[in-house]
Amino acid sequence: MTDKIEESSLLTVQYRMNDTILGFSNRQFYKGMLESFPTNKNISLPNDDLPLVFIDTAGCGFDEILNPKQKSYKNEGEYFILREYILKKHEILAGAEIGIISPYAEQVRYVSDEIEKEPAFIGLNLEVNTIDGFQGQEKDVIFISLVRSNDKSELGFIKDNRRLNVAMTRARKKLVIIGDSATIGNHPLYNELLNHIEKNGFLDSAWNYMML
Repeated sequence: MTDKIEESSLLTVQYRMNDTILGFSNRQFYKGMLESFPTNKNISLPNDDLPLVFIDTAGCGFDEILNPKQKSYKNEGEYFILREYILKKHEILAGAEIGIISPYAEQVRYVSDEIEKEPAFIGLNLEVNTIDGFQGQEKDVIFISLVRSNDKSELGFIKDNRRLNVAMTRARKKLVIIGDSATIGNHPLYNELLNHIEKNGFLDSAWNYMML
């Protein structure tokens, strides 16, 4: 009986990520049963005290673009903000393992192509993939590009709770989500996410990266 109790206890302790990053998934998907091991509870990048960030593109005009052949979406504006954020935080991100993920293969293709053209990204340890393609992996820093931005609040398959959970829990030290609160905020899960980040992380505006 003792062995079973100890095994059950071990399964509720996570040793991978900052507790602030874990918080939303822990409450939404694991009923608050997970605990962070003390050595990684406050793990972070050097000189960085913002492990959880949402960059809001609402009002920026960054509309999603559908590729009718691939039936997949991209959002060029979200890549622009991601690029500006990485350039601004280059010193903090240098040396970190970085993952850039999106629910949409079209966005992954677009971001991958654009990164190859950007000299400032040379030397950074970057990997770009879909959420599904990133399952089972982890990085120091994860950027999530949600892509969807439309006036009908249509989310497509980013409504999939499992995908959101997988995406958020790939990050060890820092998680940055880029999305349009006006589009996603009407969905209960994403409304909860925005509220959670407002209370426990940092709600940033894309406008802060458009006026540099």
